[in-house]
Amino acid sequence: MPLQQALKHLNKGFQSFFKSGFGYPKFKSKHHYQSASYMSNGFKWDADKQSLLLAKMKQPLKIKWSRYFTGKPSSLTVSKTKSGKYFVSILVKEAIKQLPIVNKTVGVDVGKASP
Repeated sequence: MPLQQALKHLNKGFQSFFKSGFGYPKFKSKHHYQSASYMSNGFKWDADKQSLLLAKMKQPLKIKWSRYFTGKPSSLTVSKTKSGKYFVSILVKEAIKQLPIVNKTVGVDVGKASP
């Protein structure tokens, strides 16, 4: 699945080159990006156990969750920092909470004199 994402990045680079005249896409070795992206068909999410199983892995990842979420994840990115730690960023669709309408006004003085 990450290889498919690399091809999508390359395709986007060539489309930008031919469409709008950006520079020719530069070669980036496999060590350039220390991350891998997975679409929804590249991982399995078990909401009951809060476990994540990536493609071609036999056991779920051991994860320390910084925050829990509800809903179904649509994609995720696993990235590695220079210190050797791995992080998982998960994209989830959730409903947006509507804020109450407030009819109060605020005035701001930026301190700029008009010419």
